[in-house]
Amino acid sequence: MEPAAARDGVAAVARRWGFVSPSHFSRAFREEYGQSPRDWQKWATERNAPTAA
Repeated sequence: MEPAAARDGVAAVARRWGFVSPSHFSRAFREEYGQSPRDWQKWATERNAPTAA
């Protein structure tokens, strides 16, 4: 995930993908991917975080 995308909220992502309503985007995302956009964003951010050496 790009760092800029990690900072965007669900509403900004929804608008970028043409959704007028963030809640409609969230419902559609959950139906398609089985988790909320926020949960996915948290998972992706943690997954791509640099590890301490």
